[in-house]
Amino acid sequence: MSTRTPIRRKASAQATPTAVLCNVMPRLLMASEVATVLRVTEKALEHWRRRGDGPAFIRLARNCIRYKEGDVIEYLERRVAE
Repeated sequence: MSTRTPIRRKASAQATPTAVLCNVMPRLLMASEVATVLRVTEKALEHWRRRGDGPAFIRLARNCIRYKEGDVIEYLERRVAE
């Protein structure tokens, strides 16, 4: 029986395009995730969007809403009662 030693390849010095985008692009949350974090219903988020309240959102398509993680955090910080 022969045992083969696995060949180790040097890690590429260049980052892949996906890795670069992940470091640059903000994390996008679905409405269901934001609703869970804020402990409200998705319907409440929809109502807030129509009224212009709530965290800033991105409409990628007619029925595709996303929230930047930073915008949700900022919204929460603005809502802190003093």
